[in-house]
Amino acid sequence: AMLRCLHSFGFFLCARQHHCQGVGVLVWCVCHCVCDCVCNTVGLGLDLQGRVWGMDAGPDNLVRDDMGGDIHDDNPGEELNLLPDRETPVGDTKRFFGYPYCFSEYKLPKDVGEGPMSQWLWPDFIGQRHWKTNEPLDDAWCKNEANVIRPAMLLQAHSTGL
Repeated sequence: AMLRCLHSFGFFLCARQHHCQGVGVLVWCVCHCVCDCVCNTVGLGLDLQGRVWGMDAGPDNLVRDDMGGDIHDDNPGEELNLLPDRETPVGDTKRFFGYPYCFSEYKLPKDVGEGPMSQWLWPDFIGQRHWKTNEPLDDAWCKNEANVIRPAMLLQAHSTGL
């Protein structure tokens, strides 16, 4: 049997596919990480092609002075993500959805916004470096699709059904 579930690692969630076998009451599983750095995935679903989709409820209390101060009423958007298949190698950038470094714009003031699904650096990481690559983190890093997978679709902030 194949079971799909979520496993939490502190700030990170990792969606996993489990291939389980059992004898009597003993069950063992082989786990394969299929994505990394999603935020609060509150629902997983399969489409007709067997692909796994995840709906993420974004973090709250988003304040960035350079974007108008308190922008949390409309941001970050709630993401619908198409998770990669298990054949995607661990460490491949096709697994990284940006959290906790980046957030997806839903609606920002016209003088700073670039439109829904634009990626921006979360304010806590301004001036910081990536923990693994030591690259400086900024809005350009989040917008680079070699670093962060953009969501397949975006919903208004605070609209994910919990």
